[in-house]
Amino acid sequence: METIVFGGSFDPPHAAHLELLAAALKKRPKARAVVLPAWRSPLKGLPSAPAADRLQMTKAALKTLPASLRKRARLDDWELRRGQVTYTYETLRRLHLAAPSERLTFLAGADS
Repeated sequence: METIVFGGSFDPPHAAHLELLAAALKKRPKARAVVLPAWRSPLKGLPSAPAADRLQMTKAALKTLPASLRKRARLDDWELRRGQVTYTYETLRRLHLAAPSERLTFLAGADS
């Protein structure tokens, strides 16, 4: 199985995030996606919105995906719960250790 890993600040989540995720899921019809809002990007300033708000906004945004895509995407709050900067390799390592046979595909927006 393949998992598309889509991380970002999602501050706020917007149409381009959803379009990118939808395109990736359409391109990989057997894949599922995990969406991971970052607590704070090591490459950007402090987020405008608190972590809990960004999580809820991202959750609401994912609900606007077509049902066929929405059922293949899940929200993961691990980086937010850590409460510290998390580098991509740390997230990918955690996902790999949890499911070693899973193929991970990293998806990044233009501003990453």
